[in-house]
Amino acid sequence: MALLEASPDITIEELRESLSKQGLSFGYGTIRRFFERHKITCKKNRPCHRAGSPGRLEAT
Repeated sequence: MALLEASPDITIEELRESLSKQGLSFGYGTIRRFFERHKITCKKNRPCHRAGSPGRLEAT
């Protein structure tokens, strides 16, 4: 839990990797179910409304 507080934007895979370095091995689904059971949400903060490519102008 301390790792989640220190890095609230961590992914489940990053969390699994960090736990494995401590000698703890958990499957993705196990961690997902733990989050659901304890009402922990894990959403990455992503920039919204990214600029798309301008496209190609047609020659007239």
